[in-house]
Amino acid sequence: MKIELTNQEAEKFFLNALCNGLSYFESYGIELDYDNEEYKEAKKTAKNDNGMPPCYEDVLVEMLRKGYTLKAIDDNNEETHILTIKKMYEQMKEVPPNTLMEMINERDDADTADIILQVCFIGEHTYG
Repeated sequence: MKIELTNQEAEKFFLNALCNGLSYFESYGIELDYDNEEYKEAKKTAKNDNGMPPCYEDVLVEMLRKGYTLKAIDDNNEETHILTIKKMYEQMKEVPPNTLMEMINERDDADTADIILQVCFIGEHTYG
């Protein structure tokens, strides 16, 4: 079974995964890195759905939308994984269907988010 997401859905689920699982993802010895100037630039245009000022994760997704990259530096394997918006859209297609269904049905948790982040950044569910 394959679940086809629109780009908007992929962004929404990726944002949700960042909000709910980034600290879990980083607990494996993975550090999220990005250009600070690009972050400041993206923060100027980032928005969220509730009309409040954008949170950290909103800015990270806006960075991708602007064509910037996010890096996951894996200290365990001494690898750096670069994420672009295009790669995120492609990798969301590789997230296991049951994980996507948890997100779609709003039954997701930190484990769901962690799997999405691992697949998007690393290309597979490696840890946990």
